[in-house]
Amino acid sequence: MKRIKKCGAVLLALIMLLSFVPITSAVNFEESTGDRETEPNNTAATATEISVNIPMTGNLYNTDDVDYYRFTTTEPGKIFLNFKHERLDNDGNFWEFMLFDNNETELVTYYSSGNATTMDTMDFYLGAGTYYIRVRPYSSYSYGFRSVEYTLTVNYEENTGDYEIEPNGTTAAATAMNVGKPITGNLNNSADVDFYKITFSRDFSISIRFTHRNLDNTRDYWNISVLDSTAKELMSFSSSGTETVKDSQRVNVKAGTHYIRVRASSSYNWSNADYTFTVNTGALVTHTVTFRDGSTILNRQQVLHGNAATPPRPTKKGYDFKSWDKSFNNITAALTVNATWTPKEYTVKFKNGKLVHSTQTVEYGKGAYAPWSPSKTGYTFKGWDKKFNKITKNLTLNARWKAKTIKLTFDALGGKIGKRKSLVVKNTYGKRVKLPKPPTRRRYKFKGWYTLRSYEWSSQSFNGSGTKVGKKTRVPLYNTTYYARWAKR
Repeated sequence: MKRIKKCGAVLLALIMLLSFVPITSAVNFEESTGDRETEPNNTAATATEISVNIPMTGNLYNTDDVDYYRFTTTEPGKIFLNFKHERLDNDGNFWEFMLFDNNETELVTYYSSGNATTMDTMDFYLGAGTYYIRVRPYSSYSYGFRSVEYTLTVNYEENTGDYEIEPNGTTAAATAMNVGKPITGNLNNSADVDFYKITFSRDFSISIRFTHRNLDNTRDYWNISVLDSTAKELMSFSSSGTETVKDSQRVNVKAGTHYIRVRASSSYNWSNADYTFTVNTGALVTHTVTFRDGSTILNRQQVLHGNAATPPRPTKKGYDFKSWDKSFNNITAALTVNATWTPKEYTVKFKNGKLVHSTQTVEYGKGAYAPWSPSKTGYTFKGWDKKFNKITKNLTLNARWKAKTIKLTFDALGGKIGKRKSLVVKNTYGKRVKLPKPPTRRRYKFKGWYTLRSYEWSSQSFNGSGTKVGKKTRVPLYNTTYYARWAKR
């Protein structure tokens, strides 16, 4: 019993002793040295400062957590982001990280999946200034979130004139560049446009060598244009995914400021791959322009690329100049221009005496067509007095006629004309009748030639004995017989 009491006394003394020993609890703390995020940093205003080229570690502790980081460059430079995390054996996206400028304009957004332990973004060619990176869960649901540490690095290389400076989407914000010095850029998206400003000390011809990595696709991805100081396009060409080196045609430029514009070929065909191009100068480009009229060379001249040719003033007999068959206001290659003509037109008249039988309008060098044959009483139509198969001026043609030949029979009616009782004489219509020698008849006196026998009655004669044929009588239209008229002695 005594031993038990003694032990109890010892135990009580020990408890009382311990009650006077201080109990200390500790929270492990490690001061941030700039390579780990500082919470809270869920807004741009509370963003954690991140130094370029130094990794920064952070994590998202729940689906609502957002981490902002801020970095500043004092000089323009090339930047790309590197994002790392441990492997999660899941190909779903868990992180979204976005780069934006001081005006909170989004420049690009990327996503990182669970099994992609490291990711490099495209290159960004930014001007000096302050920029932000926002990291947040891919989804507000648990399947799109993991509370795993990530490491973020802003890789920066100072721009010494080798890269574009964003934003450069207008001529006013164009990146300055020099002749013969390569410059590199890229398109952030299909709507991105990069302008470059270059100044020439005098008139030159220029060409552009445009290069990029092989994209294994033959579609056009970039469209490159040369603009003058007023943004007028002077030349344009495209580069496809497999054209790793593309040389443009040469184009003449005047002394002063010009712009090179690089943009996507379309909203569907574009790439964010880096491109590099160089502007090279050379002698002014000229082209031969030949003005021709058929096989005849009217003029030949040398014209500066992009300029207009000066046409001659051609003339051609029988033709009015119409136009040139091609435009020559913007000469970009050797060109032959041909004159076109409108033939002059002339009036061709076919006349029958004073009467206009036919009128035609005929082109120079062509023939008129023969109209229907005219008619004229007592005459046979013998054609026209001039040729009309090749008209070169206004022309009047007259019908040619031949009077008909009429047989006139002189019947002596009991007398004789010489030794003949009658005589047939050929006369020309319309001419005066050629009378034979007067006939003779015993015991009769010749009284003349008449259109009717003396005993015939005719309505053509008022006296009922026909009409006397005299020296002024004209040859009638038809074959006719004239009769001798006798009187007894």
